[in-house]
Amino acid sequence: TWFHGDLHPKNVVGRDGRLAGVLDWGDVGVGDRSTDLAAVWLHLDAEDHAAAWDAYGPVSAATRGRAEGWALFFGVALTDTAADAADPFGCIGRATLARLSG
Repeated sequence: TWFHGDLHPKNVVGRDGRLAGVLDWGDVGVGDRSTDLAAVWLHLDAEDHAAAWDAYGPVSAATRGRAEGWALFFGVALTDTAADAADPFGCIGRATLARLSG
């Protein structure tokens, strides 16, 4: 499966609350779709997760578990790379970690 590989909120463009585009295809590859499915935790509040999974379609428990692992990785990495508490990457990372723990 083709995947983006870095589908955090700073690499997407929205319009009127909907996805309008995806940027920065530098990490594109072929492999496990769970890398991009981590976006559920990076982009959506917990109350929207069930609708996202329903809209996406069937995902095995193993794939979803790997996606959650990728979300943890992205949350930690984005938090760690933040220059300070106001850095957008840090805010994304902390929000992702909060969604995972909630």
